[in-house]
Amino acid sequence: MEINLINPAQVSATFDHSPTLGGWYFDVFYLLAFTFLTCWLLFEGKKRAYPWVSWLLILTASRLAFIVGTKLITFNLSDWLYLLQNLAFPPAQGKVILGGLILGLLTFIGLVRLFRLDWGSLDTLAIVVPLSIAIQRMGCLLAGCCFGTPTEMPWGVTYSAGNLPHYHYFMQGWVESGPSLSIHPFPIYEALNGLTVALLVWLFRSKLRSKGNLLLLSLGLWAIIRGGIEAFRDPASHAFGGEIFWGIKLMQWLLVGFGILFLGVLVLRELALKKKINQRPIQEPSTILIASVLLSTVILTWIGRSWLSPTELLVMNLLLFPCMGVCGYYLFQKHTQAQMRWALLCLTFIPVFLMSQTWKEVSANDSIAPQSYDFVKIGYGGGNFYNYGKYLTSGSPDGCSSNLRYQNFEYSYWNTGLGVGRVKQKKDNWLTYGANLGYGKFTESMVDSTIVNSFQSFNVQPYVLWESEWFATGVGMHFGKFHWSDVSTKNEQTSPYFTSITNKAGIYPSAYARIGKERILFVDYQFSNVFPSPFPGLRSQFGIGSGFGLPRGNYLKFGVNNLGEFFEIKASPNEKIQFNGMYSWRTNQLPGMMEQTKNSQFLLSIQYQFNHRGRD
Repeated sequence: MEINLINPAQVSATFDHSPTLGGWYFDVFYLLAFTFLTCWLLFEGKKRAYPWVSWLLILTASRLAFIVGTKLITFNLSDWLYLLQNLAFPPAQGKVILGGLILGLLTFIGLVRLFRLDWGSLDTLAIVVPLSIAIQRMGCLLAGCCFGTPTEMPWGVTYSAGNLPHYHYFMQGWVESGPSLSIHPFPIYEALNGLTVALLVWLFRSKLRSKGNLLLLSLGLWAIIRGGIEAFRDPASHAFGGEIFWGIKLMQWLLVGFGILFLGVLVLRELALKKKINQRPIQEPSTILIASVLLSTVILTWIGRSWLSPTELLVMNLLLFPCMGVCGYYLFQKHTQAQMRWALLCLTFIPVFLMSQTWKEVSANDSIAPQSYDFVKIGYGGGNFYNYGKYLTSGSPDGCSSNLRYQNFEYSYWNTGLGVGRVKQKKDNWLTYGANLGYGKFTESMVDSTIVNSFQSFNVQPYVLWESEWFATGVGMHFGKFHWSDVSTKNEQTSPYFTSITNKAGIYPSAYARIGKERILFVDYQFSNVFPSPFPGLRSQFGIGSGFGLPRGNYLKFGVNNLGEFFEIKASPNEKIQFNGMYSWRTNQLPGMMEQTKNSQFLLSIQYQFNHRGRD
């Protein structure tokens, strides 16, 4: 941002960053607002002595409802029909805070009643909600998503080409290549609204008698003031509510209506309060209620994982995972006797321990004992998947409003590979080193177009891998010519007329890490480390597996990669042969496509081991 003299009587702040950087600013303040909100509410819950399990579940489920509500309110009739017909969310563009407040507040109130907390719990939101809105609006200011109408006031702001305000006024023919018109800094007005409301609520905190009325006062004041300053916001910046009815925007009608409703209910509740109501004791939540709310929140978050933005998922999971831990600890304490808890934990692992004792230890003289040997392997892989790219014509990619152009692509590929190497065993450690050679063909086709891009790829991957019973780590490097395209919401293009979203490179690292015994239970992570080739779509993979007590080189593994879910089987029937197979799948919903697309990939390889020797 720089200060730019528009004319001698006016100083205007010019936001000259790129739209992508504006989206980054939006994400940062979005995260800061939720972090501030969470810390405040956790402190309030502790001060009011609310049960941690109940309070965390209420906050977590309400957060999910708020995030979903900001997006659902932008749906039109065709979006709802699409959702009902396909049981999949259409791509959401923009966020509207009013929808989040409505759905989030309804969820909060419903859970407060279910968990039998007092109405005073609603007042914990009265100050922190407007303050959080004020924090988040700074991200809107930098992203340019909620822009104001033109102004000649000295505090007006301008935006450079590519940002949403400039795009809007450029399409209107009011500006050309220079900065946008000087416009009202509407996000600053709303931030001041939040600060003002928080101050007024704080001043009236001891004046209202009925519990819950502080929140009604807060929401009523915020809605009415926001309805007034909406006059300084350009209707084109609305993802919802920008239509004009009787000279006023729909959003203004809604805000003022809700504001009057909230303040009216506040007055009625204050008048109806004739005597002090005894506070009922706070009760511990039941196991069924805890499990139902937690499981519902987890399932709904998982269902919407592809629909929510990465920042929204991060904000959600930062509260969801601690909530899961606290609930698990609470249920463990509730359903076990204090003097028996450690014994119960031990008993949980006794079956695994006993089963591990039945698994035959492999001796050095066993015919399939892991010793030093050389190997050669061949492999084949292929599949197809879909992806999409997007061009930000204006606005920021993660702000409240943006104009995006999407293009869908279909991919198919095949790879072959040849690998050679040597395994050296020293005591209980194995050192593997070798090289893989891969060759394949990759085809990228634009959906609803005749444009087809074909790529040939080849790569050489030298690598080294160290393994022990409990740990493994390895590194390598790919050299050659290879291409990849991940299913991602971040495939942002710099040109509006793009015909490919494929990435290419000549050098690329690989890595591997494992924790746990392969024969019992382990987790591992592979980065560009699958054979015959991790390209074009298997560059990142996390899995959990077990060898079920069988010798090294045998396991069944499940996990996720950057294109979907997968399962993998490795089998060594004797000391000379080893088979490996993997299948990956996922169903996606692409922008503008009525039917869901299916991604599927597979890998097969066979390894021949020879020159067996004793331990080095």
